[in-house]
Amino acid sequence: MKYLISFNESNKEDVILDLRDICLEIEDSGFSFKLSDIEEEHKIEFILFRKDNKRFEFGGGEVFEVVNRIYQYMRELKWYSYLYYNLGGGIEKKFYMRPDGRIRNQDLAWVDENWPSVRSVSFIWYKVKGLEKFNEYSEFKERPSESRTKGLSEEEFVGVFKENCKNFSFENDQLYRSLDRKFGEYGLFFEEKRKRTIGNYNYNSFFEDDEDYLVKRSSSLIGSTSKTGSEFFSSSSGRQNSFLVIPFDDSNIVFAPASDMALLDRSGLDSYNDDMFIMEPYTNGFRVPKESLKKIISNIEVGRNSDLISYAENKYGFEFFTNSNCLLLDCDKIDWLKSKINI
Repeated sequence: MKYLISFNESNKEDVILDLRDICLEIEDSGFSFKLSDIEEEHKIEFILFRKDNKRFEFGGGEVFEVVNRIYQYMRELKWYSYLYYNLGGGIEKKFYMRPDGRIRNQDLAWVDENWPSVRSVSFIWYKVKGLEKFNEYSEFKERPSESRTKGLSEEEFVGVFKENCKNFSFENDQLYRSLDRKFGEYGLFFEEKRKRTIGNYNYNSFFEDDEDYLVKRSSSLIGSTSKTGSEFFSSSSGRQNSFLVIPFDDSNIVFAPASDMALLDRSGLDSYNDDMFIMEPYTNGFRVPKESLKKIISNIEVGRNSDLISYAENKYGFEFFTNSNCLLLDCDKIDWLKSKINI
């Protein structure tokens, strides 16, 4: 197998050429791939399939080796993924790969045996936009503010929204954050380490000790998938205002298996691992992975699993955090936004 030396800075055309090289290694075994024609610079989509359109075993052997090498290569380049296998009849199943090559199915169960027989494997890769993408907003970042969110005017908010939030829709699942409105009705969040941490919880060391953890919670905007949950668990003092959180396109959003991380500690959980959290990009048709989060809760060995699920299901939602840029809009201004952007 060819070993590819890769670099973090690599343009889309070079990446596609390398992906072709990897896939061609199983061409003699009857496989082919089709690359979708996508103009977006930060997105690549392709499908791996047999030339005779027959099913093949997805697991072990050279097919899995190629899929794993593609995943590791793209991960090294800091491209992130949606991965699916097609079972036929219009049925697609999402799967997750780990850095060690192990795979979870969309129900988060390890696939160690009983590999599925599939029609194809689909890859959707997206490049997380670095901070250099947002240098044009440096004048906003320098604005005086008592928080990591900088106030914007109506005109500035609409301009930033139209440039960076094309994946947003009121048909998406929504995200919320409750704050005392020190920056006004319109804001732009910038990643920055929080000045203080509330409480001494076990999860603090898990996130901070892992230098490679993609989304640092201490530098992130933390909110809820429920407006009620954001208000109930808010750490801000003073009068609270609920804000709609609008992440920039393709932002990484990490979801916790609880309405509030502190609930896990209080339920008796004393250690954390990466498999307890789900990271999803903010894409078109964004959905909170609620069912997968509930499965994770069910498998956590604490004494209050049912309470944690009840909290999340009934009204408090799930905690999320992201260190990507986000727009914040006072919920009282939602009708204004709808009128401005015609959605």
